[in-house]
Amino acid sequence: MGHGKETPRQKMIGMMYLVLTALLALNVSKDILNAFVIVNEGIMTTTENFSAKNGIIYNNFQKALLNNEVKVKPYFEKAMKAKKLSEEMIADIVRVRSITIAATEFGKKDEATIKICDTLSLSLVSAKDNYDTPMNVLLGAKDEIQGDGEAYKLKEALDKYRDNMLALLSEKDRKLVKWSIITDDAMHKELGQMKSWGFINFYHTVLAADVAILNKLIADVKNTESDIVAQIYSSIDAGDFKFDQIAAKVIPKSNYIISGDKYEADIFVAAYSTTENPEIVIGSSVDTVNLTIGGTPTPVEAIEGVGKYQAGASGEGERKYGGLIKIKAPDGSVKAYPFKGEYIVARPSATISPTKMNVFYVGVDNPVSISVPGVPSESIIPSITGGGTIRPSGQKGEYIVRVSTQGKCMVNVSAKVGGTNKSMGGMEFRIKNVPNPVAMIGGKSEGTLKKNSLIAAGGVIAKLENFDFDLKFDIVSYDMVLQVGSLVATESGRGARFTDKMSGLMGKTTKGQKVIFEKVRAKGPDGTVRALNTIVFTIE
Repeated sequence: MGHGKETPRQKMIGMMYLVLTALLALNVSKDILNAFVIVNEGIMTTTENFSAKNGIIYNNFQKALLNNEVKVKPYFEKAMKAKKLSEEMIADIVRVRSITIAATEFGKKDEATIKICDTLSLSLVSAKDNYDTPMNVLLGAKDEIQGDGEAYKLKEALDKYRDNMLALLSEKDRKLVKWSIITDDAMHKELGQMKSWGFINFYHTVLAADVAILNKLIADVKNTESDIVAQIYSSIDAGDFKFDQIAAKVIPKSNYIISGDKYEADIFVAAYSTTENPEIVIGSSVDTVNLTIGGTPTPVEAIEGVGKYQAGASGEGERKYGGLIKIKAPDGSVKAYPFKGEYIVARPSATISPTKMNVFYVGVDNPVSISVPGVPSESIIPSITGGGTIRPSGQKGEYIVRVSTQGKCMVNVSAKVGGTNKSMGGMEFRIKNVPNPVAMIGGKSEGTLKKNSLIAAGGVIAKLENFDFDLKFDIVSYDMVLQVGSLVATESGRGARFTDKMSGLMGKTTKGQKVIFEKVRAKGPDGTVRALNTIVFTIE
């Protein structure tokens, strides 16, 4: 049995027992009996806390069993055995307690009375100060050596419980358990003689003290159950690596390296330990069968379990490497795990693609796609020179360019690689004004048109023909000119729609008569107002 450092709860139970001992040394007054009741209630509360704690441990066992039944089942069965042994031991103590109360309070020990006493509160017992009857029940009528009382039977049960519980642990783990139930003979302070466990605890003690002592034993059993089961639970992974899976991993910062830059990668055993640095050796290749390294083996520094590997990136093309990670197993042996890696060295390059064409138009959103091979979109930094702005569109790799004057501009691209910005090139674009739209009525800008079709068209529109951008021009104003009798009438319109007067004049036209729409002006998305073509129709 181990004698490790006592836990706070073990110290608390010990102090309660000291209080009981001190109370026994005093004259048994009513106040002292009430003190026994209070101490007893505190012990019972502690027992309930132990039960709750044990419930958490068993719940953890159930979860572990679901995750890995093959591995956990042997330990789970031991935990269930400890639980059963503890329940049986507590049942024995409860029976001794109930028999003692029944004989003292009611003067009989039949099963019905004993059952009532199982749950009878000490505060409700009137014979709390009686010590003759409890002593007779617990120590018996015979002498101490041949004692036939319940205390001697209980000692045998406690000793057997101790042996059975410790048998569930390995020899090594038994030394880690603090056994709190001591039933050995001890020196009796008043008599100055070695006496039995039963005599020391129950000789000439009142019923209130006996009940408190027996309840303390129940708390000790619960505490022992907790310690034993917790030790069994900790043994599940005692012989394992402290991670779920053993596999060599190589995680490069980038597999695409710019010429002149450095290749960087993290090399480690998956689910690694930050307290155990592995030994890492790297070369040009690795034999995964014989665990040998090709080329010149080079050690790699490990910081908190992670190897920090760097290699110069001169020239261009594919680069390969391999090595071994050596790690100490729980049994002290060293195990080696091979790994391989590769990366590409390339010259700086960028891809800039105008979504529509190699032209930007003034005053509109010009979509552009920008990418750099091997570089994530969030690490790309575009800029524009020659007048204009560029901003993300909201989609990865997509941007919007706005320009304000005709001419040329340059879209430049840099990328954040290894914590620094590197230029990836650029592309020149022409800048043009958006072409004028065509003024139309009823889908036509000239030719013949029926009078009713002209009126039904309802107004003038401005349409961009054969243009990749979907832009809208709003008609600002126009004049309608037509001959009415011997006179030429001119009617001005604001906005796109015909006025009522225009519709009335068009209704009076005859076949062969011309209707002209001139001085058509439209406002574009850039805010400029443009003069458009004249529309001439001949009435059919």
